Amino acid sequence: MEDAGDYTCTASNSYGRDSFVVTLVVQDVPGSPHGLRVSQRGSRYLVVSWLPPTTTHTPVDTYIVQYRPGRGTWNDGQEETVRGETTTARLTPLVPDTQYLVRVLAANHLGASPHSEPLQVRTEGEAPSAPPTSVRSDAVSPTSLRVVWEPPPAHTHHGDLLGYHVGVRRHDLGNDESYNFSVVGVGAGGGGREVVTDLRAWVQYAVAVRAYNAHGAGPVSPPVVVRTLEDVPSSPPVGVECSGGAGGTSLYVRWAPPPPAFHNGLLQGYRLTLTRLDDSTEKVEELIRMTSGREESVGGLRAWSNYTVTVAAVTRAGAGVSSPDLICTTREDVAGVPGGLRALQSDVGAAILTWLPPHPPTGVLLGYTLNHRPPHARAPSQHPLHAHANSHTLTHLSRGTHEFWLTARTRAGEGKPTPTLKLTILDQVPAGVASLGKEVVATLGDDVRFVCVTVGAPPPMPAWSVDGRHLEKDGRFTQEADGSLVIRGVERGDLGNYTCSIHSVRKSPYVHTSTTYVLHVQVPPKAPSVHIADATSSTLTVSWAAGDTGGAPVRAWAVWWRAAVGGGVWHTRELGRTHSRHVINELQCGTEYQVYVTARTHVGVSPPSRPLTARTSGSPPVAPPTRHVASGNSTGVWAWLGRWVDGGCPITHFTLELRRPRDPTWTTLASSLAPQDVYEVGGLQAGAIYGLRLTAHNAAGATTSTVDISTGPGGGLGAQPAGVAAGRSGRGAPEDQEAEQNKTNLLQQRDTYYATVRKPQPVPATLERIPGTTEKETGSVPARRAYLAVSGVPVAPFKAVAPNLGWRPPNLPAAANKESKASSSSFISRISSCI
Repeated sequence: MEDAGDYTCTASNSYGRDSFVVTLVVQDVPGSPHGLRVSQRGSRYLVVSWLPPTTTHTPVDTYIVQYRPGRGTWNDGQEETVRGETTTARLTPLVPDTQYLVRVLAANHLGASPHSEPLQVRTEGEAPSAPPTSVRSDAVSPTSLRVVWEPPPAHTHHGDLLGYHVGVRRHDLGNDESYNFSVVGVGAGGGGREVVTDLRAWVQYAVAVRAYNAHGAGPVSPPVVVRTLEDVPSSPPVGVECSGGAGGTSLYVRWAPPPPAFHNGLLQGYRLTLTRLDDSTEKVEELIRMTSGREESVGGLRAWSNYTVTVAAVTRAGAGVSSPDLICTTREDVAGVPGGLRALQSDVGAAILTWLPPHPPTGVLLGYTLNHRPPHARAPSQHPLHAHANSHTLTHLSRGTHEFWLTARTRAGEGKPTPTLKLTILDQVPAGVASLGKEVVATLGDDVRFVCVTVGAPPPMPAWSVDGRHLEKDGRFTQEADGSLVIRGVERGDLGNYTCSIHSVRKSPYVHTSTTYVLHVQVPPKAPSVHIADATSSTLTVSWAAGDTGGAPVRAWAVWWRAAVGGGVWHTRELGRTHSRHVINELQCGTEYQVYVTARTHVGVSPPSRPLTARTSGSPPVAPPTRHVASGNSTGVWAWLGRWVDGGCPITHFTLELRRPRDPTWTTLASSLAPQDVYEVGGLQAGAIYGLRLTAHNAAGATTSTVDISTGPGGGLGAQPAGVAAGRSGRGAPEDQEAEQNKTNLLQQRDTYYATVRKPQPVPATLERIPGTTEKETGSVPARRAYLAVSGVPVAPFKAVAPNLGWRPPNLPAAANKESKASSSSFISRISSCI
């Protein structure tokens, strides 16, 4: 190759001088291309370019670009051949996010050059091309499904998997409904599991999973259809009606089922509940009847009584929500037997009779009939009495034994009589107590009067005792002239048995000498005890137990709640007496609330329970790994908003701030940026480091992530933690090596370009003929130039010098000329002339 060059033959005489130039081109395999670099890069292709060999006298027919995956061998590689005048090649198809080695060779008819230095380059990533595998799902509760899956095949990841989207949709609504996706991180082994909540009970759902990386989400897996578990019906039966049955001791109830959307399972029947409250005591009479029909006749009830009727639908999970309380009244019945008929001689030839109304009442009391049969009489005399009467005095009675009995009547008819009572009228009046004691229910602060009517001659002196102890009179306890006891402003501690008794020497063993009143004092209920049983992202389940009800049955509960921060309006929901828990719906995710409960009886409302502070589930957003927060190129930055995890509460907006190079202040670019996959910040200075601060907001709070972004030449270096240099994180090292190699090759190509434009155009190396030309010059004979091509033989160039027509290499001294002649004799014969 050293023999190539321009050879000059010069002849001169007295008439002048002439020269002839021969150019010798020695052909061989081309030299190695250099300056190999990546000019374009995609996920499935690469465009590489290079500089031709520096030797200019060897023709290049083709370039052969060889490439293989980084972990393979060149024997397994592929190659792309392009024409010799082309110095770029497009390599396709390639695998996304894969490291490749690329080298190039120049070739002609003599062979191929050594390959260039291999270039390491990674293809761009793209969204995964295959769905997750082995997707399985099963129901864990009426409102949740467990989903388990394995990752897609490794060769389809096309980048680091950042997580998964777990999607659910109603299967019964067809394919028109889109999936509702939630974001899940990558679990151990690359797969994942998730419990999807807030679903509807006994509904078929289609479940699908898709993987995502920095470039987007892949295809969804084939749907898996699974049904949630049964739950109790979430809506009560509708159209509940009732009416009194025949005889006053039954009720007829009918209803319709809940709307189908709220069955939450297969209806097994209905639970019919009838409750009768006795406000005078804490007793609650409750009758439960299970039925599979939509109507029921319930007997064995108390006549002329109010019953609270509720109906609940039943699935295999239990009874659901009861219908609103419906007050139903049984029909009237004939009157019951008056209670406690008592007869005492009140004077000579006179008697007093006392009694109590029938209990329980069976209708509107219209009046009484007192039956009196004197001694030796066959037929009794009847005395009609008013309904409000509770005593009656008969006079002009003869001596002897009299018989008495009493009946009551309602609109339904007259009831059974009391047992016959006998009284013997004497000449002297024995002492006794005519009043009948009973249970008295008083409300806190009421005034109470206990009547004590006595008879006898001389009149006896009544005395009062409570629970067997003598009652001391004070400002609240007074005894009136007729013997009655008055208690003013009763208190809870006043309850007890109050007995009026007489002290007289003329006592008869057959005469009542005392009577007892049982006092119940009812007060407002105490506060119930409350706790939070469960919490979701939008609900709180409150459970409670009754405290001291104050001697009266609870009629209703009230649940109160409001946001704990900032106060605000209290919200309330009143519930029936049978409830002991309540689900507060439509709450904000990840928010603290204050909750308390009150009880209500006919006496009053309890104080509030101790307020509880409870938080709905959910947390502030979770930032992705720092290197996945943002990326950039030479003039812009991309903030990857879609990579943030919402923490269980939907992200409402983002705040984006930018810090420019050498500027400590932050500039707010967007304060209410809507959630989206990516947000671009353009128009930045190339080769600078910018600070990017991104804050995600949801109902539970806010999370901030701060990164430094380098806008390097030719592309971004990616997001780095603030204060951490680029290229120090594991997987970035090969990419940085690749970028550095491309940069070196680019600079080399640039230097070669600038050197080339300063040099004369090289002689074409593809000529095989020897053209000759004569150039005329003033005072001399123009030189002739020829091009000589020698194939396959490395010959050093020679230069012919006048006047002796000798040949010598252009860069050798004259001493080497003799040796040069011998080596060049093999091709001098091809020169036709040298004049």
